[in-house]
Amino acid sequence: MRDELWTAVAAFAIFGQAASAASADWQDLRTASDAVEAHPKRMRALLEAVDLSREGLAPVRRAFANGELAEACETLLAYYREGDTADWLRERSAEVSDAAVAHADRIVEEDIYRGYGERGVVPRGDDGHLDWTHRGPNGDSQFTNKLNRHHHLSTLLTVYLATGKAKYVERIDRDLRDWLTASGGEPARDGFGTSHLEPGLRLPTWSRVFFALQDDDAFRPATRLLLLAAIPDHAEYLLAHPGGNNWVTMTQLGALHCGVCWPELEGAERWRREALAKLRDNAERTVYPDGAQKELTAHYHLVSVGRYQDAAELMQSAGYELPDDFRETMERMWSYAAYAMRPSGTIPLNNDSDLVAIRDRVQGLADAYARPDWRYIATNGEAGARPDGPPSRFFPWAGQLVSRSGWGAEAHWSLFDVGPWGSGHQHDDKLHVSVSVYGRDLLVDSGRFAYQGEIARRFRGAYARHTRGHNTILIDGEGQGPGPKEADRPHPLHAVREAFDFALATAPSQGEARHTRAVVYLRGRGWLVLDHLRGPGRHRAEAVWHLHPDAGARVDGRDVVTDHGGEGHLRISPLGSLEAPPAIVKGREEPEPQGWYSRTYGEYEPAPCAVYETAFEGSTTFGWALTPAREAPEAPEIEWLEAPDGVARLRLGDGDAASRTVTVVLDEDALPVTLPDGRRLAARLLVEAPGEEPAVACGALRDAAPEASDDE
Repeated sequence: MRDELWTAVAAFAIFGQAASAASADWQDLRTASDAVEAHPKRMRALLEAVDLSREGLAPVRRAFANGELAEACETLLAYYREGDTADWLRERSAEVSDAAVAHADRIVEEDIYRGYGERGVVPRGDDGHLDWTHRGPNGDSQFTNKLNRHHHLSTLLTVYLATGKAKYVERIDRDLRDWLTASGGEPARDGFGTSHLEPGLRLPTWSRVFFALQDDDAFRPATRLLLLAAIPDHAEYLLAHPGGNNWVTMTQLGALHCGVCWPELEGAERWRREALAKLRDNAERTVYPDGAQKELTAHYHLVSVGRYQDAAELMQSAGYELPDDFRETMERMWSYAAYAMRPSGTIPLNNDSDLVAIRDRVQGLADAYARPDWRYIATNGEAGARPDGPPSRFFPWAGQLVSRSGWGAEAHWSLFDVGPWGSGHQHDDKLHVSVSVYGRDLLVDSGRFAYQGEIARRFRGAYARHTRGHNTILIDGEGQGPGPKEADRPHPLHAVREAFDFALATAPSQGEARHTRAVVYLRGRGWLVLDHLRGPGRHRAEAVWHLHPDAGARVDGRDVVTDHGGEGHLRISPLGSLEAPPAIVKGREEPEPQGWYSRTYGEYEPAPCAVYETAFEGSTTFGWALTPAREAPEAPEIEWLEAPDGVARLRLGDGDAASRTVTVVLDEDALPVTLPDGRRLAARLLVEAPGEEPAVACGALRDAAPEASDDE
């Protein structure tokens, strides 16, 4: 409640102080009186933003009405110190790693802060302020962004709560006071970050710091008041600038913190209501029915569902009911993450992703969502309930085939991307294949490197986002064009059976030519990757296979075999018309980058890349056998059979067992296909073995006369 009389009296009490306040040294601010003297307008605005009619705030109301601004501020701080607002954030214990302690010590002792993948000293001005606009050692604005998101304050708090050493809370207080005075408390002051995300991402840290340090004198009253004074402007700014896609989850989680953690502020109920509504709407609009977030980037899928989960847990901690539809969306998203996760516990490294471990998070949520299948996946089958059906999953809206040989730690795992381009953070990487076996990543996506700065100038456009940075094919040196950003229907050309998995798609435009690829995973045996290139005139094609830096690579005839001393190997064997042996490229920068790997933002290293070149006129069909083994894999027994243009037909030996024949129709113009025995194939995949029923996917196989009708 605001009363005109209180406002007038308070304004009179501080009249004439503004001129001297501007010269106050931010480093000397300690008490509530100091804050009022140095920043009278901000302290008055804070008290005006508080609902002084709430129970327990009568002493604040009386002091403010009497024009005693400093006393009103001191009494407000006493209300928080002695009360139970946001009691779930008042935790006084924590566990901490040695790495976190080392990071905190570098901040306290050397002014070394950590950006995304880099560390650097943040310089100070003559006035003692940190340079909050600093771009770090690589000139990357992401360093500035992270600095202004205040993640480091959370690290300092955790280390303080674990060790009890005062130097950490003293640095929290100093850095907060530094930022709040240098920025004027503005949510998005020019140069203090580059997006709407910074104010949203600093609010969860602010709320934790504010309430966890209520009993610590080193957290100065002046700093607490300056933080409180900044909350209303942050909330209003975040609601007015929600952003899109995963940004909404971060901006609105910040606004939700304002509304839930500080209910004494007059706007709190509206902030909470509007922020939750924006989060629910965003979840509905940006998550496919199969649970994948529409950017189709595993890293930002985790950003989104992680912030949704944080919002849900924040609401529940404060005693608010969570809408059923919001919980159901989160369950779908977590289920996607669990079923796409590698046996090693990391997410796919697709589009702008880092290789993040999520095993513990998935296992921790299994009970909350009553999903014993997630626990089974996260524990590699040691606990929980085995998921129904084959271990592979196809996500039809995301267009991602995740193949597995089983649920154990040493199982085969692969990702084949046949989906839309994505609605953000895209790479030109359709038809890319990643492979892991025996817990080791072997065929990899090259990663995201960096968004700005020197690393980005070297690798971003020419490699990380370009087709050449992925396990697919370049035609005439051209990368793929952008395809549809979102799917308007499930991808139809796929199958997951007990014995095999299958998916097929065509890449977005590559000039006049087009590239169609199918992957057939024969469970427990390996992968067939089959390519059809088609375009008028003569063309040159480059097929690239990126290997993990630790995998190594050696050429064995036309094959490439991983070359390292441990377990888990892969042989890449070209099939069909590919005659020339490959070149192994590693750490090349000119004329274009090739042979690099970035596990996480800002970090990169040379890695072997096998490059196969071939020329074709009109069209060509060829393929690859990817053979996994614990030790060095032997060359597979595969015969490339004669077939019509656009059709791949192979006979696979299996030692002493009966052979298996696989037929894949890559070019739909070739349908229907007449097989050597006179049968008509109007399907995209046929798998046959003696004594077994033919397995047909995406069509039909029937006995028919050669002049069978065209509608097959």
